[in-house]
Amino acid sequence: MVYTSGWGKTMKVAVFAAVILIICTVSLQAIGAVFKGRPPKGDAGKARLITTLPPLKGPKKLVAVGSFENKAGWKSEWDLSEGMEEMLTTSLVQTNRFIVLERPEVEKILEEQDFGASDRTTKEGGAKIGKVLRAQILVSGAITEFSTKTDDAGIGLSTDKFGVAVKQQKAHVAINLRMYDTTTGEVLFSERVEAKAKATGIAADYHNKDFAIGGGKFKATPLGKTTQECIDKAVFFIASKMQDVEWQGSIIKADEAKVYVNAGSQAGIVSGDSFVVYSKGEELIDPETGITLGSEEEKAGRITIVSVKDKYSIATIDEGGGFERGDIVRLK
Repeated sequence: MVYTSGWGKTMKVAVFAAVILIICTVSLQAIGAVFKGRPPKGDAGKARLITTLPPLKGPKKLVAVGSFENKAGWKSEWDLSEGMEEMLTTSLVQTNRFIVLERPEVEKILEEQDFGASDRTTKEGGAKIGKVLRAQILVSGAITEFSTKTDDAGIGLSTDKFGVAVKQQKAHVAINLRMYDTTTGEVLFSERVEAKAKATGIAADYHNKDFAIGGGKFKATPLGKTTQECIDKAVFFIASKMQDVEWQGSIIKADEAKVYVNAGSQAGIVSGDSFVVYSKGEELIDPETGITLGSEEEKAGRITIVSVKDKYSIATIDEGGGFERGDIVRLK
């Protein structure tokens, strides 16, 4: 009897150790894939879309990242909206295609110019904001899905004292994205981007601030990978649509010999770049809505960049003249 009891305990310990080994192996493989740069299997392992973008043509365009409303009902120790805005800003910068105004900077400018919250939600207010920000496009949206579901994966062992089990986690993230023309306040493009993923491992408490969105621990989780994939899809959509938006800058000041343009090396301007200058006519305002419809433009001449600073450039005049502060500068 003693031998049998000892044998039973030995078997129980051996089985328990085997289960622990399986759990550790599964978890370490997932973690190893993250830290060694190998994409994990499944949807979360797809190559990042931003690496497949075509080469940038022309100067970098100025984009402002606005607020993202949390409509997913997510509540935790960290702010989902701010985290999503920061991840989008970081990914946009990583493309090396944009100059990005972050939300804190946007909010500061709007507060300084005394834009109320109600002003920001109207087309007229959007157009006024665009003039202040100098950005061509304002990106904002709503987080409509941010969830995770945990199920037992069927691997585990329990005793009367303790137990352990592998969990399967399913994550789902979705964003309704909008791109606004900052001249008119109109929505130019809108898109719903979403991502789903599942993985097996040890479940994480996402509501804890240690797993705040964008952090190292969060990125290694199924919900973290799914969020990044969703952000990548958003960035790919923004970059694709921005190819159809013509770059433009403005003249800071000009005399008979030199023209100063409000874009420099940060925007990718290089010496030798040639631009066409357009003078702006009277601004056209819709009499019924009060919304800016744009203005008539007339070609005023052409300039060539001869000196490039960080945030501005100096050009000589090739043709035309009489340039004024606020005149528009385009590639063609």
